[in-house]
Amino acid sequence: MTELSTFQNLIVNNDRQTAPGIPLVVDLDGSLIQTDLLYESFFASVKDGLEHHWLTLKAFRRGKAPLKAYLAEASTIDYALLPFSNEILELIREAKSQDRPVYLATASNRLHAEGIAAHLGFFDGVFSSDDTVNLVGNEKARILVDAFGERGFDYIGNGHADLEIWKQARTAYIANNSSSLRRKLELSGAQVKSVDTPSRSLRIWIKALRVHQYAKNALIFVPMLTAHAYTVHDILSASLAFVAFSLCASSAYLLNDVIDLNADRQHPSKKNRPFACGAIPVLDGIIAIPVLVLLAFGCAARYLPCSLQYCLPISC
Repeated sequence: MTELSTFQNLIVNNDRQTAPGIPLVVDLDGSLIQTDLLYESFFASVKDGLEHHWLTLKAFRRGKAPLKAYLAEASTIDYALLPFSNEILELIREAKSQDRPVYLATASNRLHAEGIAAHLGFFDGVFSSDDTVNLVGNEKARILVDAFGERGFDYIGNGHADLEIWKQARTAYIANNSSSLRRKLELSGAQVKSVDTPSRSLRIWIKALRVHQYAKNALIFVPMLTAHAYTVHDILSASLAFVAFSLCASSAYLLNDVIDLNADRQHPSKKNRPFACGAIPVLDGIIAIPVLVLLAFGCAARYLPCSLQYCLPISC
């Protein structure tokens, strides 16, 4: 029997003896906190050297549960600074005021789950992944049904991986603005309630990309202007060079932000940056970085050499 199963039995026994109400079960990543601890763990330890990255790769080859366990051991995260959802915290407080038990059920490793539960201090128990079990989707649904029975608990989740769990819950709380996800759940016959979540507006992305810094790249137009080269080709080449430099700069800003999450959250102003405060998920930033780099090099591959002809002795 795994450690996960042993702890699960302990929770069920305590719940049956002392808990009068329907349990409220809360997901962690993307729900209670507006981030994902797998990515947080990776970037919190990304500066630990080549040996660490070799061990990370070995853990990844063994599976997601061993990877999460290794990164949880290797990283240091200040749980007090994580971007918690005020709406979900309020739901938890409401449940506790009604003498309902509240449990944390997460695919994150038990070190993170227990650390956050200890920090908050109001969970009656924890269900989490260990070094062999990745507690997600059907596996999480099975364990919760074994613990509380079908329709024997309310569940707060945020993604498609939670669909099977919501189907087994009495009430499904969705911490996601996705209308398609809500429709899928409503078609299953579940009782659905929405939890307000921050919208990822264009304004937030503009802030993350540091668009206001693009003004520095206007220097790319200086050689064209001083050479009095005002043809359509020259203007187009310089403009695409400007775009290439700007996109590349934005990718660097995003990479810096996801690596420095812990440091930014301790800073009086940097803590409000989109990744640090949870306005944009870390995963979105990880996806955006290579996309921006590819777009930058795509622009540069054809037009950047031509725009540099005013600075360097080359011909196009």
